[in-house]
Amino acid sequence: MKPSEMRSIMHAYSAVHSTDVKKELDSGRDQISEMRLTQLTDSDLVEVAEEILEGLFAGGFSVAKTQSLLEAVLIASDSDIPGRQQKIERLQEAFITVVSKVREKSARTAIESFAEYRHSKSVNEAWVNKFETDKGNARLHESLVAQDRLTVKTGLLQMLEKAKAETPAAEEEEERKDDELFGSPNAKKKGKKKVKKEEVTIAWFVVIFVIAIVAIKIPEVLLIGLFSYFVWILYRYYNEMHF
Repeated sequence: MKPSEMRSIMHAYSAVHSTDVKKELDSGRDQISEMRLTQLTDSDLVEVAEEILEGLFAGGFSVAKTQSLLEAVLIASDSDIPGRQQKIERLQEAFITVVSKVREKSARTAIESFAEYRHSKSVNEAWVNKFETDKGNARLHESLVAQDRLTVKTGLLQMLEKAKAETPAAEEEEERKDDELFGSPNAKKKGKKKVKKEEVTIAWFVVIFVIAIVAIKIPEVLLIGLFSYFVWILYRYYNEMHF
């Protein structure tokens, strides 16, 4: 072996075991780099995606905001590296499958329907696991991929949290306006508060009107006219607040 070849080998060996080089390589890694999808089936990834969407919906996210976050995370992660891009494409396909499932139902009931679907799925799986005797291979697969599955879910949740923190205020406002269409639980809570406020306002109008009648002792004919006018005012007020 020539001295130059020996030096090349020694340089390569030093680079592999160099702490500085290792730190530089590790600094370029992210959550997707840590994911190992080789043993995970498409069904495994769909289940992870369903669990993540279920958690986001339970946290008050609308379908529109959830889809926006997923696009920010997965589309922005596109890569020219074949192995990494293959991971991203499999994750994208899993989330597309789940979002399509969510959108099968009416926009206003999409989140509630998805929650019911997840509950039914959990009950059915528990029933099958209890009475099926040939589930050995499935259980073995689940135990083998448990850590890989956890790494994928944890990594995706971390990426989503980062995307949420970077969401511009204007985009947040636009997504808030979409809540009524896509059935966000938060939008429903806000709607209930608004109705309660209107009811309190109308109640005060009634109280003031009755007090005025008793105090002034208005004649009967004039009283009927004022009452009719008051009802008409309330009717217009109610329509303006709701339409």
